[in-house]
Amino acid sequence: MGPKSEKSKKPQGKPRIERRERPKRARTQLLARSAVATNSAETVQPPSSGDPFFNEVATLDEETKQLRRRLAQKLYLQNVQLKNVWLARPQAV
Repeated sequence: MGPKSEKSKKPQGKPRIERRERPKRARTQLLARSAVATNSAETVQPPSSGDPFFNEVATLDEETKQLRRRLAQKLYLQNVQLKNVWLARPQAV
């Protein structure tokens, strides 16, 4: 077989569109829902590593995760509240 000529190539259609990432709002709501389902009385447990620096970093990581979950839960509940207020408002004609 010889090299393909330019004419033998299939015509290209529309350029392929890359998929966009999920909107941040949907991800936040997903996180908030999972935060609602988790136990809010979680305790931060330090890892068993002997290095105090890494223990501190791991502890701060866990605290950050817990705070993010709590914030996501609060935002989700606040959005539900705002949606209910918006839907309950009187309709102007």
